[in-house]
Parts: sequence; C-alpha cells; structure tokens
Amino acid sequence: MHIPHRYRVAALVAGLLALVVATLYAVSPAFADRATPGVPAAPRIQTDAFTPNQLCSAGTPGVSTKDTIVLAASPTPFGKHPTMRATFEISGAGGEPLITRTSRIWPSGRVLALTLDPNALAPGTYRFRLRAEQGNAVSGWTTWCGFAVNG
Repeated sequence: MHIPHRYRVAALVAGLLALVVATLYAVSPAFADRATPGVPAAPRIQTDAFTPNQLCSAGTPGVSTKDTIVLAASPTPFGKHPTMRATFEISGAGGEPLITRTSRIWPSGRVLALTLDPNALAPGTYRFRLRAEQGNAVSGWTTWCGFAVNG
C-alpha cells in the first residue's frame, strides 16, 4: 500500500516541477522585453541560406547586384527576444544616407536582419549600421560595416 502512495507523491512533485519550469519559460521573454537592449553584436552580410555569413570584423564583405542581400546582427544580451526590432541605416561610402528601414526580428527571435532585393543597390561601396529597439528602449548604434556591391 505504501508503494502506490510514493508513486503518487513522486508524480505530484514531478507535475509541480514541470509547472514551475513551464511558467519560468513562459515568463522569461516578458522580462527580456522590459530590458534596454544592448548594441547588436557581430554585424554580418549573407547572400543566401547556403553561403556563409561574411562578418564585418573580417574585412570588407562583397556581394553582387544579382544577390538578395541580408544585413544581420545578433541581439544582446544573447537569447530570444520575440518583440525586438532593428533600425538599419545604409549610406554610400561618402556618408550620404540612402536607406533607413526598421524591421522586426526574425521569427526565431534571435537574429536582427534586413533583406534587400536583387538590384536594390547599384555597383559601388556602401556601409550599414543598426540599432536594436524594444518598446521605447533603444540601443546605441553598431559601428559601421563597409561592403562592396559588384555588377
């Protein structure tokens, strides 16, 4: 008779533990949403899902006018941020502003990205930077990332 009672107690404890873990998981993004976002990390450029990212810290990335260009960075602190968005600023090499656009974070909540269609930029040299935004809180800007668009 004592064995079934122990199983019931163990099942009750396991159920309570699962409820606590589920509650913490569900609530943690809400806490992250209230925090001031940090400056995004690791600015990079990607042209398609099968091409490795070109990190800005590794030099001047190069893309083609025929490419779909994805400008991206990681939110900080690292983790999932389902309501974060980013404002991207793209300028010519001389600093003249060309594009300023705000985009929502990717569905994963882990990548800030802006997609530019093929031929969105003419051949030349450009640079971009971005900042994270969450509610009314805004991070500082990343450093500029220069890149080249080839014909």
